[in-house]
Amino acid sequence: MMQRINVQQLNSPITDSDIISNEEFIESEIVKLKDMDPNWVGFCREKSDIAIESITFLLKQWKFKHELGFPCGSCDYIKLIERKLEQYKDVFVSFFHLAPGLVYEVRERSPETYLWLMLDKQFEMKREHLLSALYSSNKVDKNIVTLLVSGSKRSDLDIVLAEMISGDAPLKSNCLYWLHLRQTASYSLLNHFLKQNKLSDIELLPLFSLNGDMEARDELEKLVEGDAFLFERLVGRENRNTWLRHTFGNSLDKAEYSDIVTYVHILEIKDLVVFDVTSEKAPIHLAIAGDIEDVEATLAYMVTLEADEGEEWLYALYVLYGDAFPLNPSKLGIEYEWEDALALLAEWYEKNEHRFETQLRFGKPATSESTIETLLNKHIPAEFRLWIWRSLCLHSSTYFPWNAYMSSEQQKTLFHKFKSNQMALRRFDNRGQHIATLGH
Repeated sequence: MMQRINVQQLNSPITDSDIISNEEFIESEIVKLKDMDPNWVGFCREKSDIAIESITFLLKQWKFKHELGFPCGSCDYIKLIERKLEQYKDVFVSFFHLAPGLVYEVRERSPETYLWLMLDKQFEMKREHLLSALYSSNKVDKNIVTLLVSGSKRSDLDIVLAEMISGDAPLKSNCLYWLHLRQTASYSLLNHFLKQNKLSDIELLPLFSLNGDMEARDELEKLVEGDAFLFERLVGRENRNTWLRHTFGNSLDKAEYSDIVTYVHILEIKDLVVFDVTSEKAPIHLAIAGDIEDVEATLAYMVTLEADEGEEWLYALYVLYGDAFPLNPSKLGIEYEWEDALALLAEWYEKNEHRFETQLRFGKPATSESTIETLLNKHIPAEFRLWIWRSLCLHSSTYFPWNAYMSSEQQKTLFHKFKSNQMALRRFDNRGQHIATLGH
């Protein structure tokens, strides 16, 4: 686990002027290339462009693998991506030793390649590298940024992020998110930022609320409306079902409160909303509720859809049935077509193989164990895993930061730690019992 940053570790705040000075330094190194042999510089740039093209492709594939399902560390394709990236990194390390400007100018041509390089331990000899990369990170796909920042092993990353917030540097809100994602901001550090007005209440109160600070949660309630920060407002709340009813009423406008409807399905408040196959997040609702009674309506609706509309329903059913489901959704369009899927599902339904006597998650009773097993499945897309993780946090009244773009090692560590919390496991497994008494 990464070391948490405390207030005492803050040395010199990184300010706007520090960022400007850093930019001037980076630019001065690039300008030096004009004094070098233009043929040699042109040759290096040509090689750099070839590497950038491959790196950009590999980073997108890496992100895509995380979106498709849990990024199994033993996956041959992920290993191939990591091996190829390591080879290309060596190219830029060589360029850096020849002329740092050759690497610095990559930022304009490919900010994602530059961010990937500067977050690597090989380039942590200068803080300037990290500052210049973070400064341009808003030009990079946010999920690639999350992938790279969450997995970075740079020893100075977290203290730099904290000092950027302390100095009111640009992107300080992003810095807070990255610290939270990496679990490296101590409670005292966040409290320091709040007292010093380094970040707004609306940025910090949700984090305090997630960590069980009831006073912060009450203050957050005064600042927000509708379904804003609803997850943060629900986690750890003992009377969450009662609170949800009181706050949003006994009837919900699905168009206005699509996320609230999803949380109602998570909390299993069946009298407040019914399963509707036409709603925006209906596949998510089916997957997180695990109610077999909704499968018949689902299958009837699927025959009206085209393949591009029906694929997410296959994944929803796969979340329910796991290996007991007759299709692997990821093979649609590869091993079978949509018409084949519908025919097989009709046969499966006629044989009554969809019937189970319990709430399902991946072919087993929907327990904490089967829920974690689902989150570690390499065939379940990120959107489904996001809502399943939220359900795990809510029903266990235990929050832990998780993101689909974390490395497999990080995710496994988080789930292993969660599994050691016997009280949280019991709360999840006993959800729904004595609702009227406990207010859950």
